[in-house]
Formats: sequence, C-alpha cells, structure tokens
Amino acid sequence: MSQENKYRRHFPLFDHQPALVYLNSSAVNPLPRFSIEKLTQLLGQTVLLENRDNAFLSQKINQMIEITRRKILNFFSANEKLWFVFFTAGTTDWVNRLALLMLTDFFKEEDKVLVGQNDHQSVVYPFVWLSQLAKASKPKMRVWVRFYLNAENGLIDSRNFLSLVDSRTRLVILSLVNNSFGVINDLKWLINQTKIKINNSQEKLPLFCIDINQAVLRTKIDLESIGGDCYFFSGEKLLGLGGVGVVIVRKDRLKTLPVIFSGSGGGFEFSNNELSIKNLWQAQEVGTKNVLGIVSLLFGLEFIEKIGLETIIKKNYHLRDYFLAKLRQVKFLTLINEDTFVDSQRVGIFTLTLNERISLSDLGLFLKKNQILVRLDDLCQARPDKNSFLRVSLNFYNDFEDIDRFFEVFTNFFEKVGG
Repeated sequence: MSQENKYRRHFPLFDHQPALVYLNSSAVNPLPRFSIEKLTQLLGQTVLLENRDNAFLSQKINQMIEITRRKILNFFSANEKLWFVFFTAGTTDWVNRLALLMLTDFFKEEDKVLVGQNDHQSVVYPFVWLSQLAKASKPKMRVWVRFYLNAENGLIDSRNFLSLVDSRTRLVILSLVNNSFGVINDLKWLINQTKIKINNSQEKLPLFCIDINQAVLRTKIDLESIGGDCYFFSGEKLLGLGGVGVVIVRKDRLKTLPVIFSGSGGGFEFSNNELSIKNLWQAQEVGTKNVLGIVSLLFGLEFIEKIGLETIIKKNYHLRDYFLAKLRQVKFLTLINEDTFVDSQRVGIFTLTLNERISLSDLGLFLKKNQILVRLDDLCQARPDKNSFLRVSLNFYNDFEDIDRFFEVFTNFFEKVGG
C-alpha cells in the first residue's frame, strides 16, 4: 500500500464506495472504523445516561465525558487550570447563545459586535436575526452589528477591521481559516493590534471568539499564542458525529458571561421562587447531553493519537501542494485568490470559479456519475456571490489519485461542453 493512500482503509465509507472520490471534508468527515466499532460496542454495553447519581450505569458515561474534556484540552495544548471545555449542539447553537448576549447586561447601549461579511452563515445570521427582532422590541435594543471585510486574497482586511474597532466593541467573531477561501488568518497579530488600539484596558477589551472549524486537523492551533478568549468547532471536524459542538473558553472570561439557558443538570438551584447558579460549569450544559456525539469525539481523538497529529497535518500540506501544482496546469478552473496569495498560508480548501459556459447543474450530474463529491453552491457564505463556485476540500484520507481523478473527470466534462 502506498504512502499516499494508507489511511483510506481506516474509513469503512470507502469499503462500501470504493470508487468514491470524497472531496468535501469541509462539510463533514466520514467516521473512522475505530470509532464505529467503539461506539457500537458501547451501545451494546450500557445506556447513554449521564449525571445521574443514583444510576450506576451512568458512571462509565460520566467518566468518558470527563476524559473527553481533558483529551480536547490536551489536543490543543491548553492548561486545564486556565481553560474549560463544554459541549453544545454545534457551532450554530453556540453562536446563537453568543447572539443572545445582546439581550443581557453584557452589552451596554451603543455597543458593537464585529463579524465577518464573508464568514459562514452559522456565524453571521444569528446576530443579524436577533438584531432585526430587537428593533421591534420595547424598549428597543441598540447594539450594533458591524461587518468587517475580506481582502482580495481572502484574508481579513486588517485596515477595514481595525477601523471598526473602538472602546464600544464588545464582541468579536473571527475565523482562523475562512470557510470559503481556505486561508489562514494571522489572528495573533490582529488581536494584538485591537488591544493596542483600545489602550489595552482590560475592562474595555472585547470578547474574542474564534471559529476553528476549518483549521482542525489542517494546521497547528495554539490557543494561548493566538490570544482568543474562546474557540469553537463542530464535532464532525474532529472525526466525531454531527449534532455536537465544542467550546473551549478561558475560565476567567467565562465567569464574566451571563448564562443564557437554564434547565436540569445540576447547574442551578431553585429557592424562594427564584433560580440561582449553583455551578457555573454545569450551567453551560443544561438538559440531556448528546452523549453519543461527545463520546464519538473521544474515540476520534484516540484514533488521531494512533496516527499522530503532526503526521496528519503534514499529509494535508502535501495534498495541498499537489492540488495547487495540478491546478496550475489547467486553464478552465481558476482559484479565486490565486494571484494574490502565498501557498504556505493556506490549507487544503480551494474555491474555484467556473467558466461562464459551464452549467452548474450539468457539472453536478457529471461529477455524481463519476462518483466525485465536491461542494457546488454558495458555500454557506453569509453574502453569497452571484458567480458559480466549486469547493474542493482535502483531508488526510485523500490521496494523490483522488486529485488526479478529479482533474481527469473535470477535463473530460470541459471538453464535452466545448471548452
């Protein structure tokens, strides 16, 4: 078995679909065999109860959940004395919670939220929607949602961003790797410049929340060095199931945030017809947890440990370089930011523009017929472009043959439509 494709055998999807060229890892990763077997075994041994003191079957689940928290912190080299991990229903769930902070005293009159105009819909829409609802509220809420721009190379436009930052900026949402462009933003520099601009006054510093969905497994992520206050991603990015999300937050900043949701789970105490927070950490995870989703992260992490994170990242960079080399040999596909970017500052996510004569629906059918799965639509951008886009996203279970097959099939299609 060649060096390029030795990881593919760990994913049963390719046993059932041997001809499949899967180039859509930005959306979801297939589950490794290791995780499937572990989850199946667990489902046969116990029930998915947690946090029930009188249910002895829950003890194993409780232990696995806590091990998962520690492994996530270890994965990102985060000190558990400084950072806390809690689980959500996914990125959209967490960002909606952040948006709901606009209704609390976390925000003052005329405060601002900064979000990226070209970021994922799940990151942008919650703030826009809540802002629209608030306009009709009584009294009206006056928290401003402001959009920073991306430069031509796909990176955050630092000049535009910093022009929007001031002492009224309360919350900033940043993407380490842009969902559409696949470029790695220098957030460490951007956050430092923001702090300098607002005079480094701790009371006035905004909450920096970093979307790392497209960076996980593709590049090294140093939470401390970047300087964010919280980092979030959905479980499928870490070879887990969908429907579960991860938030890694500084303990000192979490203490300053109002708790949005309430319910069962041990975080609250009810007395004299009033609720009070009994345990801040438990209050972040009220209600029934997605135990299967959380434990799938544990097994995903154990699988990653067997291969080695550095090995995975190195493989992904090799795939990136090979794809770019092949792309530059063809004339019918254009990388949207190719002329203004350095290869080493991107990951294996490529958004390509199509010749105007190419029908997106015809292309989709042709790719499907040849068992090639890519993304063909607006890429969930908050403000979709009118042009037709094709996104290819690579991960370590891909190989050079997948890339060769993609360009071979696309070349055949292009020739058929008279390219």
